[in-house]
Amino acid sequence: QEYPPHTNFGGIAVYYNQLAKQLIEIGHNVTVLTRHTKGSERIEKNTKLLKIFRIGLPSWTKYLFGRTIDKLIFSEAVSRHIYNLEKRYKFDVIETTETYFEGLRIINNKEYINRIIVQSHGSNNINVIPKGPFSFLHKLDFKLCYLLEQKLLRNSKVLIVPSESGKTILKNSGICKDKIQVIYHGINTDQFKPLNKKSSSNILNVLFVGKLHKMKGIDFIWKVMS
Repeated sequence: QEYPPHTNFGGIAVYYNQLAKQLIEIGHNVTVLTRHTKGSERIEKNTKLLKIFRIGLPSWTKYLFGRTIDKLIFSEAVSRHIYNLEKRYKFDVIETTETYFEGLRIINNKEYINRIIVQSHGSNNINVIPKGPFSFLHKLDFKLCYLLEQKLLRNSKVLIVPSESGKTILKNSGICKDKIQVIYHGINTDQFKPLNKKSSSNILNVLFVGKLHKMKGIDFIWKVMS
């Protein structure tokens, strides 16, 4: 829902942007369905191999409807668009994510079930609940999202996770381990080489990318520091 450059935020956005670049680099055709936002074109054809369709309502509408209803509305928009695109392109693989459950509307369709791969990036079971008089609504919202997420995962035939930890989370949620594959998110060590220089200072400088919350791995920082 956050594909660059118009809605360029979030780790999932970065992942899919890099995945698309790598796929077209080796000659595959890639079609991206992402969320429309102010200032973006509805259709972008960056190259002959890459097409970006920005669809649905902009992301700020979630504040009007709530997260769950907003996700269902966008899921409906995605499924309709896939139906229309299938008339022109016959997709070999349809990759979606469970966090926003864009594939929820097509997962039970026999025409799509064998082509769908769910890339698991997290879970609605791990969340940040704000304090206040409406906190209970957020709890209900996340609970419903989690139930819908579980439906999508259970009906899927192939699930991909980036770590053994992610696999454990799915197994603990009752997902069959036989359909879970671990494909690690790698680092290009030719480009990323931390300098192994010694510092005269005793101060440790740490760059943490993400919200300062356990959901984003802040507990790992304490392990690094210790």
